Amino acid sequence: MYPDDHAPTAPCAVLEASPADIVDGRRYVLVIEDPLVAEIDAYGPMTRAAAHIQAERIRADFDAQGIDGVLIAVVPLREPRAVSSKRGATGG
Repeated sequence: MYPDDHAPTAPCAVLEASPADIVDGRRYVLVIEDPLVAEIDAYGPMTRAAAHIQAERIRADFDAQGIDGVLIAVVPLREPRAVSSKRGATGG
């Protein structure tokens, strides 16, 4: 989806979320959708601040190249729900 010089850098020590960086207790993923080519990319996890900084950088790169219509979202990660032991069990 990106020209080589506009792809988000991953992994990047500045953007990787370490336990000390996660002040709000959450990790975030940067999700980028280009409806023109029907592609979705995701980068992370990272801190909320790092995700917003990266989103602004990518938006500026797209704007500079005149690329419109690309959705850039910062999305919190959620822990998977615990699977119930009864799920999928057959009755007897």
